Amino acid sequence: MVEIASIVLAVSALYYLWFVGNARRGLRLLLAQSRTTAQPQATVIVPARNEQENLSRCLDALLAQTYPAEKVQIIISDDGSEDRTAEIVRSYALKNPRIQLVQLGMEKNYRPTKKRGRKPEAIACAIEHAAAEIVLTTDADCETSPTWVAEMVSYFTPEVGFVSGPVAELPRPEFFARLRALEFFGLVLTSAGRIGIQSPINASGANLAFRRSLYQATGGFDFNAIKSDEETLMHKVFIRQLGKIAFASAPGAKVFTRPSRSVRSFWHQRLRWGEMQGRYERTSLLWELSGIYFAFLLWAATVCLSLWMPRAAIPAALFFGMKMVIDYWTLRLGARMLDERFRILDFLIAELLHMPYILIVTAAAQILPSNWKGRKVLKWQILSF
Repeated sequence: MVEIASIVLAVSALYYLWFVGNARRGLRLLLAQSRTTAQPQATVIVPARNEQENLSRCLDALLAQTYPAEKVQIIISDDGSEDRTAEIVRSYALKNPRIQLVQLGMEKNYRPTKKRGRKPEAIACAIEHAAAEIVLTTDADCETSPTWVAEMVSYFTPEVGFVSGPVAELPRPEFFARLRALEFFGLVLTSAGRIGIQSPINASGANLAFRRSLYQATGGFDFNAIKSDEETLMHKVFIRQLGKIAFASAPGAKVFTRPSRSVRSFWHQRLRWGEMQGRYERTSLLWELSGIYFAFLLWAATVCLSLWMPRAAIPAALFFGMKMVIDYWTLRLGARMLDERFRILDFLIAELLHMPYILIVTAAAQILPSNWKGRKVLKWQILSF
């Protein structure tokens, strides 16, 4: 029994090495990406719902961009806010005519319903008001680096149609916040590495840019689909070979997001993310990610087996050690590239928790409802965030 478990776990270890090794190779390839010095017009779209506490910081950061001000249009798309979000935008727009407010409920073609009034529709509505070919998106609870627009636009060489950018959590001293930021950083690096080898998996809507013409060529967002958002747009562009996918690896392209305020909000956020993973247009991606999940599941089963058969602890420990080494090397490479820092002790503790965490959250995400901005997300609903 132990011998069989050892062989199966060894195969799983090789698969994990292949998966993470590809991401690591992709990170190195990103360093050789071509860039342009052109400064075209750009439209920044910020979907917002009940963001009165964060919106001013977001707008201040956008107004402080080093990119020529006359070339940047800023559109805030209000997704049915029930607070002072729209009022704050109007006050900024009075002083800065570059800022424009779009309200989903006031637009003829975008009347929120039980299946609508969500982030993709807020972005789609704003795109109809976009004046530029290059469209950038971020979230209202994020703060952009001063060079964000300039860095993101610089990756739009003629063959590039979609650019994903780095997102980092604003640093906080609490232990749980550091672990959470490290886990999030790992997700960003995996996404970046896969884009580097031109086999994208995901992208964060907090830092994206795309050509408006490609958005229109794909038919835009399908509001009747199970999943339709900026990440889906990336996959459409890739599958239809409408343009190259790039990742902005320059630290100046970074967007900072505010971490979840509580364990509960963190839990619901990860439930939303985990549930969306099963909705890829490319079936091969689902199989790849399922392979990682089953590798972790086999490791957990071997750990349980070691309670009755102590010899099983050896292959379980070897698998964990292998994972820890390749994860550390990849995080170190990404940290140098994106100018990030992490503590060794935090990494070791995060490694101990990582596989059980992935197993629990992924399973729970397929069956449990989550909450977003006061809206309950049920698995049977046609919703996407």
